[in-house]
Amino acid sequence: MAEPPEKKEKVCHSCGLDDRGQSTLLDADGARAAFAALPENLWTLEDKRLTRKFTAKNFLQAVAFVNAVAPVAEAARHHPDIHITNYRDVELVLFTHSQGGLTPDDFALASKLSRIGVAVSPKWAKENP
Repeated sequence: MAEPPEKKEKVCHSCGLDDRGQSTLLDADGARAAFAALPENLWTLEDKRLTRKFTAKNFLQAVAFVNAVAPVAEAARHHPDIHITNYRDVELVLFTHSQGGLTPDDFALASKLSRIGVAVSPKWAKENP
């Protein structure tokens, strides 16, 4: 498998990079503005992190979702923290690890990951319209 290109290349966003080749860290106002532009109400913005949580219909659906996330994140060279607990509760957490907060890369990836469908628990869907 080929190695990913250098981080200096723009992949996730079009706003540019800082002089170290890293995406620019967003302040609270910038993060709120970027959050408002996400295509769907699937994410929460909390403590310099974007989080998506849901209960999948079953374990196989939870794993299928994670498997669908992996190539998108790898192509972007930006990787979420992924947690499956209680066999079907899924949580994605996005932030730029090297920056210790949110950058445009996080919101660009959240937008892409919002397009990945998942079969959720009927009970969860009813409680989270």
